[in-house]
Amino acid sequence: MSAAAHIDHLTEKHSKIEHEIHDAYLNFLPDNMVQELKKKKLVIKQQIEMLKMRSAA
Repeated sequence: MSAAAHIDHLTEKHSKIEHEIHDAYLNFLPDNMVQELKKKKLVIKQQIEMLKMRSAA
């Protein structure tokens, strides 16, 4: 998988988790579940940024 394709895939996952977080708030899910989703989203964002930096170098 090329770096660009991997970035696109991770961006889609990031967006999906963003929607899950929104739904979690609407459905009053427990805070710990929302926190886990936010952690996953942050990890994906960090992976995207790392790939972007590597591909720019």
